[in-house]
Amino acid sequence: RRSVELKLISVRRPDAFSGQDRLLPAAEAGLVAPFSSGVARFYQAKKRHVITTQTEHKCVLDSCRILEAEGFNVTYLPVQKNGLLDLKVQSDSLQIDNI
Repeated sequence: RRSVELKLISVRRPDAFSGQDRLLPAAEAGLVAPFSSGVARFYQAKKRHVITTQTEHKCVLDSCRILEAEGFNVTYLPVQKNGLLDLKVQSDSLQIDNI
């Protein structure tokens, strides 16, 4: 299916045109990974927990592994067969020091 071929990731920055979370093609994930690592390092004195999915783009997962080596706690959420997250699992993984 086309949806499998074009992996999308959600960015927690509203799109300037619609006000909705923006979906980026996986090719742009390479731009998100360094940004995410920079945000994590900016907040590292107070926030040390990162949540991502097990199916994230390789460059994002690599960034998370680097953050783990630097002492961050990273939770890798599983994705259901339908491609969605289980909201209960996501809710249970939230911590006070989430970035």
